[in-house]
Amino acid sequence: MKPGTKSIAQPVKPAEQTRRRGMREIATSIGVAPITVSRALRHPDKVSPETRRLILEAIEREGFIPNQLAGGMRSAGRIIGTVVPPLINSGIAEQVQGMSDAAHERGYQLLLMQGDFSAEAEEKAIRALLGWKPAGLILQAFVQSDAARLFLADCGSAIVEISEIRGREPIDIAVGVSNFDTAYAMTAHLADKGYRRIAFVSTPIHGNDRLQQRRIGYRQALVDRGMFFAASLEVEVPITPKGGADALRIIMDRDPDVDVIFCS
Repeated sequence: MKPGTKSIAQPVKPAEQTRRRGMREIATSIGVAPITVSRALRHPDKVSPETRRLILEAIEREGFIPNQLAGGMRSAGRIIGTVVPPLINSGIAEQVQGMSDAAHERGYQLLLMQGDFSAEAEEKAIRALLGWKPAGLILQAFVQSDAARLFLADCGSAIVEISEIRGREPIDIAVGVSNFDTAYAMTAHLADKGYRRIAFVSTPIHGNDRLQQRRIGYRQALVDRGMFFAASLEVEVPITPKGGADALRIIMDRDPDVDVIFCS
C-alpha cells in the first residue's frame, strides 16, 4: 500500500465470545432477587449500602451492562453511539458533524460521549453507550481495554474503529490510514529537500495510536537516513494557538539549529 493510502481493514472476530450475563444471573450469584438488582441501579436509596456494594461488585466482575431502553424508553429511535476525544480538536468536530448528518439522513440518532485516550475512560464510555443497545458504535481509536473489547465483540452491534490501521486487528471494521507511512513519507520529503535537523510537534501522544505511529514513522525515517535524532526535538503540546507558540519557543530554546518543524 502506498504511503497515505486510505484502507478499510477486514473484519476480524475474536475466536471466542462469552455469553453476557443478565440481571437474573447477577442476582442469583449474590443471593438476592432480580428486583433488588434493578432497584440498586435505578433507585439506589431503596437498597442498603452493603447490598448495593455487593451488586456493583458483581456487575463489575461479570461485565453486566444495564439496558437503558427498558422501562418506558422502548420507543426511542435507532441509535448510533460514538466516543470522541475533547472537541477542541477541529478535525474531531468536523467528524462528529459528518456522523450526525449521515445518521439523521438515515433515521438514526447519534449518541455522543466525550472521553480521553485512557483505557479506563474508554471502557466507562463504552459501557454507558452499550446500555442503550445501539445499532452500531463509531470509536475514534482502536479499543485499548481488553474488557471493553470483549463487551464489544459480544454486543451484536456493528463496530467501526477510526484509527491507525498498521499492524492492528479490528473488532469488526477499521477505517483509516497508515499514520506510520504518512509520517515516514513527510519526514523523508523534508530530508530530500535538504533539511537536516527536523523537529516533531504533536498533541499529547499517550493512548493515541495514530500519534504514536506518526512519531515512530518520523523517527524511522531519520534513522534510515543516518540523520540527527534526539528526544529533545520532540514536543507535545495542547492543540491551541498557545500550544503552537509554546512548541516553537521550546524547540528553539533546546536547539537553535533546527531548520524545520514537522507539526503532526
